[in-house]
Amino acid sequence: MQRRKLLALTGGSVSLALAGCTDALSGDDGSEDEQEPNGAAENTDGPDEQPDDGAGLELQIVASYPDPDNETEPVTEEVLSKEEFRSDAQAQEPSGAAGPRVAVSLTEAGAEQFAERMIETGFTREGRGNCDYDPETDESELDELPPDQHCLFTVLDGEILHGAAMGDLAELIDPRESGDYSDWVEDEASFVIHTQNQEEAEELAAVLRGEQSE
Repeated sequence: MQRRKLLALTGGSVSLALAGCTDALSGDDGSEDEQEPNGAAENTDGPDEQPDDGAGLELQIVASYPDPDNETEPVTEEVLSKEEFRSDAQAQEPSGAAGPRVAVSLTEAGAEQFAERMIETGFTREGRGNCDYDPETDESELDELPPDQHCLFTVLDGEILHGAAMGDLAELIDPRESGDYSDWVEDEASFVIHTQNQEEAEELAAVLRGEQSE
């Protein structure tokens, strides 16, 4: 799968990898430890490998938007992490003009903070259609993007899957620029994340559900 590497994040990233920790438990049950006979073969298989599941991958939605104090570089910050998504993501195949995508929804807390940040930073207003990012030809470092665009990037394990403006989602979050996002939050805060191909859509959906990722 061809994806563009995200080489720099000025806002810092939050690791979402979930690592299981198993403590060694011991108890005196009266039994004696069995001794390995002399010459017994040692286990050379090494430690057990952990399963490669979706819970072990880092997912971010990163916003890039104009910095009022810097005309040459945009601001980049994480606005959603895997923890803010519900585990009901479904990959959708291309249909008509719509390409491969993933239908997702946010937790109530995640939806509220996301909506507030999108309104505050202009994504739902002056920046609603202001992103011309092309992952095949444009810079892969967020701090090298044009400073006057409002782009949302889907980043999986440090790699950009997709970059786009808010588009129609802006009106759902900020209807008539009212700042009232309550209806969107109450309606399960659902939207779609576009990907470059169906394989990426399936992978992203599996990560959000915490399932095996091939």
